Amino acid sequence: MLRRNLKIDKVLRRNLKLKFAIMNEETVIYPLYRKYANNKSFYKIISPEKFEEIQLLKDNRTLHVFEAKILPDRNYIHDLTFNYKEHWVVCEEEEYEKIKSSL
Repeated sequence: MLRRNLKIDKVLRRNLKLKFAIMNEETVIYPLYRKYANNKSFYKIISPEKFEEIQLLKDNRTLHVFEAKILPDRNYIHDLTFNYKEHWVVCEEEEYEKIKSSL
């Protein structure tokens, strides 16, 4: 009986975490802009499942449009949205659009 209650408790905790994440995503106003501190990659997060990335490599500039289809990709976008402070910095829309227009 105790083992069964532990399983139910795990399911309830997991569902609560999922609801909390969904609530956070509903409060986000897209698009969001991020970049690496070295100014080599710029991101425009369009939705919880789609983003654009501009990569600057020497004289080459490339634009990638990325749509998440599997969980690790969605987790990456979630990190770009909520847990960005460890790896990315906030980028201004004007900075992103200026680089995009020069492609």
